[in-house]
Amino acid sequence: MIKDEVKKMIDNLPGDCTLEEIQYTQYVQAKLLKALDDVEHGRTLDADEMIKKFSQIF
Repeated sequence: MIKDEVKKMIDNLPGDCTLEEIQYTQYVQAKLLKALDDVEHGRTLDADEMIKKFSQIF
């Protein structure tokens, strides 16, 4: 449940953290979870594919 996950995240932060630190921590956690989901579902590129893709752009 998302509410429990947020509580756990906040409990792991220092007692004197700011609202901005809480927001940043949540942002980073969300990005990491999205990245892990992408890896799990094969929505990634290996290094050679990335080089090829970016060489076409630049």
